[in-house]
Amino acid sequence: MPDLDPDATINTRPPKGAGVVLPKPPSPKASAINPLILVSGLAGLALLGGAAYMLLGPAAVGPAKEAARAVAPATLDKGRSAPIRTTLPHRTEAEILAQRVQAPQPVRFATNPQILVIDYPDLRSQGMAFNRIAAFVEKAGLPRDRVLNDQDLAAAIQSENATTETYYYGHDYRLADIARFYAAADAQKMVLSADEERLRAIIAESGLLNDGAEVAVISVPREGSDPFVDASGRQSLLRHELSHGEFFTVPAYAAFARRFWAEEMNESDRAAFRGFLVRQGYDPKDEDLLINEMQAHLMHTTDMRYFNARDCGLPRPRVDALRALFADKMPDGWLRDAARTALPALP
Repeated sequence: MPDLDPDATINTRPPKGAGVVLPKPPSPKASAINPLILVSGLAGLALLGGAAYMLLGPAAVGPAKEAARAVAPATLDKGRSAPIRTTLPHRTEAEILAQRVQAPQPVRFATNPQILVIDYPDLRSQGMAFNRIAAFVEKAGLPRDRVLNDQDLAAAIQSENATTETYYYGHDYRLADIARFYAAADAQKMVLSADEERLRAIIAESGLLNDGAEVAVISVPREGSDPFVDASGRQSLLRHELSHGEFFTVPAYAAFARRFWAEEMNESDRAAFRGFLVRQGYDPKDEDLLINEMQAHLMHTTDMRYFNARDCGLPRPRVDALRALFADKMPDGWLRDAARTALPALP
C-alpha cells in the first residue's frame, strides 16, 4: 500500500514508520448534471472572480482569517450579463456517495445547502483544480499574498513527497477564500489551468454568489480513484469534508469547536494535534485551521486509515475520552447524529 495520508484537505502521507493516516477527505453522490460551460475568455473569468468577492462581501470568517480577507474590488465584464443562476440539485450524503461521475459535477448538500459539493471523476482533475488554492490558503511555509506559478507549485508538492493526485485527497474552503485566490491570480495576470478555470465557472454559475450567506466549497474524488478511495475511503472523505463545510457555514458549530479546543482539550492534547497536522503540511500559525482540522479528524473521519490514535500521538484512551466528550456536547443536528453512529474503534 502506498505511503500516503489521504486528507483532503485531507492530506497525504503519514511520517515514515507511522501507520497510514487518512485525514480530511469525506464523500460521494448520485445523479449527474449537465456539464457546466466554461466561461469564455480569461479576462471575463478574471472579472468574474473579483465580482464574486464583491457579491460575497467580507463574509464572516474565523479569527485567523480576518487580516487576509480584503480583496481589491472589481466589476463584471461590461460585455457580459450577470452570472447564470443554475439551479443545482440538492443531494443527501447517501446520494452523493452513490454517484459515479464522468466529469466534475456540483450539487448542494441537501441537509445544508450552503455547502457546495463538487464530485470529481479522479484525483488528478481534482488536484489540478484545487492544489494551487490549497497552497494559497492553508499549506505551511507558502505565501498567503501570492499565487504560486506552475514551477513553484510543483516544487511545493514535491517537497511533501506528494503528487498532483495526492497533495490532498479532498478539499474544503470558504468561498470567500476561493474568491480571494482568483482575485490574486488575476492581479498577477496568471494563466491558470483549464481545471482551475472550470472551477471558477462552476462557482460563478452555481447561483450561490448572490445568496448573501457564508458558503463552503468541498470536493471528493470518485470511488476507485486510488487504493485509499475505496467505498470506505470515499465515505470517510465525504463525511470529513462535510464537517468542514458545517464549520464554515454554521456559526454555532464553529463556536463549539473553538470552545472545545480551548476549554476541553488540555495543552498536551492540543500539542499532539498540532504536531499531527503540521506533519501533514497544515499551517501551524493558523489556529482556526487547526481547530477545524481537529474536529474533522477527531469526530468525522470514519476510516481509521485516515485517522487513528497512534498517528495522532495521543494514547487511545485519551482519544476515546475526547471523542465521547465532543459527541456529548455537540450542538444538535445531523452531524451530531451522524457522529454518534459512525465512530469506529481506533488502533
